[in-house]
Amino acid sequence: MALTRWPAEAPAWLLPWEIWLLRGKKGTRPSTAPATIPQFGWEFDKWTRWRRVNKPPPRPDIIETIPKWAYGVLRQVMIAVPLVEPPPPPPPANPDPPDSWHLQLPIMFTSHGFLLDSDWKNDEGIDRCVAAGIKTIALQGGMFSVLDADRCRNKGLKVAVWGSPSSRDAEYLALAGAEGYIGQVEGPGEYEALIRNLDAGVGRGMSISFVTTFSGLNTFTSRNVGTPQEHPTTVETEELAERGCTRALVECYAGDMSPMSVEQMMFTGTRWRGLYYSNPVIGLAKPDVYVSSYQPKIDEYGRQFGVYLAEPMRAIDWQAVKAL
Repeated sequence: MALTRWPAEAPAWLLPWEIWLLRGKKGTRPSTAPATIPQFGWEFDKWTRWRRVNKPPPRPDIIETIPKWAYGVLRQVMIAVPLVEPPPPPPPANPDPPDSWHLQLPIMFTSHGFLLDSDWKNDEGIDRCVAAGIKTIALQGGMFSVLDADRCRNKGLKVAVWGSPSSRDAEYLALAGAEGYIGQVEGPGEYEALIRNLDAGVGRGMSISFVTTFSGLNTFTSRNVGTPQEHPTTVETEELAERGCTRALVECYAGDMSPMSVEQMMFTGTRWRGLYYSNPVIGLAKPDVYVSSYQPKIDEYGRQFGVYLAEPMRAIDWQAVKAL
C-alpha cells in the first residue's frame, strides 16, 4: 500500500488537534479541526507518540521522509504537553513492619558450656563455631561471663543473649555487650514475660527476635481484615510486632521431639501464626539426630538458619553444619 503524502506545510488545525488528543480529548474538540481527519493527520499523531517515547519501539510504517515542518509542530506539542514520568506504584495498602533482626546468620545457641565444659572455658568451642561458618553466637542468660562474650567477639562472632525472658535480661545484655536479644517463647508465661521486657525497653536499639515452638502463639485472628492482604495470624504475633519484635527463630526438631518437619513448621509459622520474618533452628542436641535428618528441606535456606545446641554436638555435626 502506498504511503500517504503529507502536505507541504502544517495546516493550522493540526497543532491544537494533536494537543487535544494527547491530553486525552479533555475539553472541547478544536473547532478548526475537520470533521474527518485526513490520513496524514493520524500518521502525524502516530509519529509524534513514537518520538515522545524515550526508548521507542520500531519506527511506525508511515511516510519515509518526515517534512521539516513536522519537527516544528512536534516541539510545540512537547511544550504544551510535556512528558511526565509515571507516578511510582502506590505502596501496599498494609505494608509489613520492618525486620527487627539484622545480625548475620547462621546463629549457634549455647547453654551451660561456658560455665561447665573445659573446651568452652577456653577457645576450643568458639573455634568450632568459627570453623563451621557461624556468624552469631547466642549466649544463654546467666550462663556466661563478660570474658566469654569478649572471647567470642575477638574471634569475629556477633554476640546475642537468649533465654526464657527474665527480669535480669537487661543485666545479661549489658554484661555481654550484646548486639542481639532473643526471648524464648514456648508457652503463655514466656510470651507474657517477653512482652513485659519489651515494654520495659529491654533490647531496645539491638537486633531483636524470639525463638519459639509456637506454644504461646495460640490466640488466632486475622490482620488487615477486609483487604487483599488479609492474613491469618495470632494476637501474640501482632503484639510482639507492635513492640518491634518481628523476627522469629522457629525451633525445628527431627525424630520423636516434633511431629512436624522443617517444611511443616515453617509453613505453619508463616501461614497460620502470621510470622513476618522467620528462620529455622535445627535441633542437634540428641545423639540420634543429624543434619541429614533435616535434609533436603534445610538446604533451601542456604546459610539462613540457626542451630540448637552447641555443647552436645559431635565432630560430624560440626562438619555437616559447615557444609550446609
